[in-house]
This record gives sequence, C-alpha cells and structure tokens, in this order.
Amino acid sequence: MGSSMSTKSIVILKEDCSIKNARRIVVTIREVFDRGEHATVDCSGVEQADISLIQLLVASQRTFHSRGLHFEIVNPAHPLRAAVARAGFQLDLAAGQIC
Repeated sequence: MGSSMSTKSIVILKEDCSIKNARRIVVTIREVFDRGEHATVDCSGVEQADISLIQLLVASQRTFHSRGLHFEIVNPAHPLRAAVARAGFQLDLAAGQIC
C-alpha cells in the first residue's frame, strides 16, 4: 500500500502565476501533497510567470519526490517556458520536470 495506491490530482494553473498569486498556488499544491496524491500540473493556461513560479514548481517536485509521489508538469505555455529559460533552467517535457 505504498504510493502505487495513491490517486492523481490535476492542478490547473492559469492566467497570472507570478508572485502576486503564489500563495494561492502553494495552497492548492500543498493540499494535493497533504492528501498523499500524485500531482499533474497543467500549465497550458499560464499567461504570466516569474521566478516565484519556477521556485515553487522546483520545490514541489523535490517535496513530492521525497515522499515517493509523482509530480509532473504538462502543457507548459510560452510564458512558463520563457521564465524557465530566463532562470537558467530547462524543461524536460518527456519527464514533465524542471531541471
């Protein structure tokens, strides 16, 4: 009854995902983590992104993985891809990870 029994939640990020809305995003992702569920984060609706979103997603990846939970980023919109590049990271689309 390990993480293979866990369910998956889809978190949909949209519109302004800058520091202005970081708290809301943290709360949403934290709720999934607290339930012990795997997370798929759909970023197709992201219209604004900054370093705070990148930090949040990288920290979430690490936190979920430390608990043996899957954390995947899918459908990254251009603003997210641009913010990742500006921050010096890369998106591994096959793995759904920022590295």
